[in-house]
Formats: sequence, C-alpha cells, structure tokens
Amino acid sequence: MRWPISGVIAGGLLLLAAQALGATQKDLNDCRDESGEKAIAACTRFIDDAKQPDQQRAMAYYGRAVERYNKGDYDRAIADLDQAVRLAPNASRPYYKRADAWHEKGQYVRAIADFDKAIELGLRNPEIYTDRGFSKLMRGEPDAALEDYDKALELNPNFARAYINRGYLFYRKKDYDRSIKEYDEAFKRGARPYADRGNVHLAKKDYDRAISDYTDAILRDPNYAPTFYNRGEAHQERGDLDRAIADYRQAARLEPDNRTYRDALAKVQARKK
Repeated sequence: MRWPISGVIAGGLLLLAAQALGATQKDLNDCRDESGEKAIAACTRFIDDAKQPDQQRAMAYYGRAVERYNKGDYDRAIADLDQAVRLAPNASRPYYKRADAWHEKGQYVRAIADFDKAIELGLRNPEIYTDRGFSKLMRGEPDAALEDYDKALELNPNFARAYINRGYLFYRKKDYDRSIKEYDEAFKRGARPYADRGNVHLAKKDYDRAISDYTDAILRDPNYAPTFYNRGEAHQERGDLDRAIADYRQAARLEPDNRTYRDALAKVQARKK
C-alpha cells in the first residue's frame, strides 16, 4: 500500500518526516509500503509507541485504516480515521477515506460531510467530486450529484469515471438516450462499462444490444453473477429460454444464496416443461 505524498499531512510536512530510527522507522516504512496483514501489523506497532509524534502516528492510523477499508472492515477503518483526524486535523486524506467508508456503510450524510471537509482543506481533484456526487445521488439528490460530476469533468475532461457516474444518474432518471451517450463518452476515454450500458439497453428493450454488452462484460469478468442474470433476462425476453436457463444457472452457481437468481431459474425451467 502506497500512501499519496501530497495531502496526507497538511502544512508542508513530508510523508517520510518521521524522526524515529531503527525498528520504529522500519515499522513506519512497512506501514506505508506493504499491504494486508503485514502492513496492519507494522502500523499497529508504530501506533502503540506513544512516544512517536502525533503527525507520524496519524500517518500510521491512516495506513492501517486504508488496509482495513480494503478488507471491507469499514467500522475499524472509521475508528482509525477518527484517530488520524484527531491527531492531524488539517490533513485532508483521512477525511476523504473516512467519507468513502461512510458511503460503503450507506451513511451518505456523514460521507458528504467528510467529502466537504476534505475539499475545504484543499483536496480538489476529479476523484473526490465524483465520489461526493455518488453519495449525493444515493442520498436522492441527483441535481447536486450532477453538479459534482460536472465539476470533476471541468478539472479533467477525460476522467472516465465521471462519465460512467453521469451515465448511471441518467439511467436512474430513465433518460436512457442520455445515459448511453455518457457511457459512450467513457468508452472513448478507455473505460469499458459494458454491463452498465447493457443495463440501459435492457431497460430500452433493445435486447440484442444488451446481450452484446453483457457478453463483452462477461469476457472481462466471468465471475460477476449480476451480469449473467441480466443477460438471462434479455434472453428470456427474446424467447430464448435455453440460453436464459444457462445464464440464470451460472448466476445461481456464482451466488448460491441469491434467491432472485434461483427463482428466475425455476420459473424459466417451469415454462420449458
């Protein structure tokens, strides 16, 4: 795990400004450079040394939080980021990462507040505006979300993820033609949101294009069950029950506890009898 050099600690401090030597310095380096449990252990050793300066301990809390976030341990990541914010209140990155964690927990109001704070502290890039926009969209504020996506594209007109998010926004608004245009712009910039665009084609009842996009998506990620399910839906609508059964069966195989997939498979199999 590599920390971003700029933005982690405000006030012109360098990321490698730790004054500790020997094993303690190695712990901070490993906390920064390693990943997974090795990074978490190194961060923890450094955090537990209360003699270390607050700024460096904030870095270690941030590093451990990132690793816990990557493992899906959002509660413990937030707890670490609370400490990072306490020790380094002018650092923007801990607020940003905490916003991401709140978003993953569905706490969109808290996420937006932390995105706002990170931006207030000077972190202004297309990523943070796109992420804040998504929290606003999920909170039910599509117009505010669109403003953030537009801001992201002002900062970087080639930022594909902003186009993808705008595509999803217009999909939710049932403006399918505009949604497809946004996804097409993302394709032009190197992204490959086949499954997302396939969902729009499916909603438009353009089943051939939907199947084509879902097939391309499956070639890129053959272990994502929703794409098989959605392609099965398109096949079923076209009356191709055998292919629908094959796709529903694969979706259920990938996610055996998903009742929607199992029920869809059972219904189409019943129609075949």
